[in-house]
Amino acid sequence: MDNADLKDRLLRALAEVENMRRRSERDVADASKYAISKFAKDMIAVADNMERAVASVPQAERERDANATAVLHGIELTAKAMRDALARNGIEKLEPVGHRFDPNFHEAMFEVVDPSKPNGTVADVLEPGYSIGSRPLRPAKVAVTRDKPLQ
Repeated sequence: MDNADLKDRLLRALAEVENMRRRSERDVADASKYAISKFAKDMIAVADNMERAVASVPQAERERDANATAVLHGIELTAKAMRDALARNGIEKLEPVGHRFDPNFHEAMFEVVDPSKPNGTVADVLEPGYSIGSRPLRPAKVAVTRDKPLQ
């Protein structure tokens, strides 16, 4: 083997080692970022239940019963603390209304006719979705627009 051939092999080996180092760093970063995914899925179910509890009490009942108001206020504060904790850990609630339907982050439940919006626009959210980093954690269950009814 001549010097040029050995130099080429050395440079290729060094490049491969550098690529492996970068890949390892990325894998470690991803592992730490996405390790809480299973726990986060459990916690967003709890957050959803707290929001449902608050929404289930009519406004008239809240105004009539001071005890119900106090309990609901406590649930609201707990739900806010949970949302804040999720956000601090990179878990974001999706707000897709008015945005284009994305099958990676949304699950279409049904279509609604709305000629004022382009086809495939999210019209309503039935169940909120969440993402962790750039990955979906749970898709949002949504209603999607169609400009005219099916024939």
